Amino acid sequence: MSTLFDGFDTAMNNRPKKPETQEEWQARMGTEIIEYLKGEIYLDLPYLDIALSALEPRGNTELMTYATDGSFLYFGPEHQIEVFQSNERFLMRAYLHTVLHCIYAHLWIGGTRERTLWNLACDMAVESVIDQLDKPCTKRILSFQRKNLYDWMKKEQVVSAAELYEALYA
Repeated sequence: MSTLFDGFDTAMNNRPKKPETQEEWQARMGTEIIEYLKGEIYLDLPYLDIALSALEPRGNTELMTYATDGSFLYFGPEHQIEVFQSNERFLMRAYLHTVLHCIYAHLWIGGTRERTLWNLACDMAVESVIDQLDKPCTKRILSFQRKNLYDWMKKEQVVSAAELYEALYA
């Protein structure tokens, strides 16, 4: 027995879709780039699988880099597409950098520390870890300043953001 609504679902699913806007396309491409970066990092660092998948990508046209609140990975779609075309390794490092801030709980343990110095100490600690990984997805030439910083960190046995903060604050 056929009804008036037979085939309605099929007809609705087959109708032409509304064309994407530029912003929608950029957001979709930005998310696809993040998925690609996750896959590339995973090949070198498979033990980070869960952490790499923990942040949900969200486009934000006002950003030029990555940001997180511990739940979302915010990114500037247009800027990300531009950088990806010329330097995808930079984006891999930036993505891993953001994930490591969450792993080390930097977003939540700053307490009453001076925010600018705390953020700098956290960035220094995370970059040190990334540079020590020595993996294809993170490889880059160390600057003179980084080499000197890492030599000092090794000599003084400073490894955490909190220890770096204390040294910066002193």
